[in-house]
Amino acid sequence: MLKEKNMNKKIILILIIFIACISCSLRPLSQHAIILKEWHVSPSKNSRSSTIYPFVSWDVVQKIKIGMNEINLKTLIHDMQNYHHSINAIVFTKDSIGTRYEVAIKLSKNKIVEGLSFKKDF
Repeated sequence: MLKEKNMNKKIILILIIFIACISCSLRPLSQHAIILKEWHVSPSKNSRSSTIYPFVSWDVVQKIKIGMNEINLKTLIHDMQNYHHSINAIVFTKDSIGTRYEVAIKLSKNKIVEGLSFKKDF
């Protein structure tokens, strides 16, 4: 009976570890906090407006660093559209599991990246 209890405990422990591994693998790996910030200004819902914003790979979004200057940022994403609003630039991306995001990149007055904001794009 004692042997059976120990075996059950081992099975439960293995199942917990297995479930933890699966849940970790389903989350998109990101160095950035994937949250929507209060300063995030989305493009208008006009279909013509949304087509002018670049789509960049998830890997490229992960290379954007706080403190990066505008020149280095443009080297990464090539085309930074922010003329509809001065608060942030917008790019679109898709994470490793296929979730689409609208990413707002906040620049300081000195054209330095101050923050990133992620909004699920439906």
